[in-house]
Amino acid sequence: MRIAKAESGCNSQAIGDNYPIAGLLAPSCGAMQVRTLEGRPSCDELMDLETNILWSYWIYEARGDFTAWTMYTNNRYKEMDL
Repeated sequence: MRIAKAESGCNSQAIGDNYPIAGLLAPSCGAMQVRTLEGRPSCDELMDLETNILWSYWIYEARGDFTAWTMYTNNRYKEMDL
């Protein structure tokens, strides 16, 4: 919850990263700000909270941690009240 709050304010309709990162334009969408990389759902699909959380879980499972989220790696999530 703290990561979602830091990433989007828990806003399932949030769109971020509307600029190229490492030369790739792939906006981050939804509550957990999942990037719309190849093989992932579209931004519209990621605005569905269930889809967004499911993809976030899969990303977490694949990495074994939350390092895919900037608000985790920069520790901003620790500042969030629940």
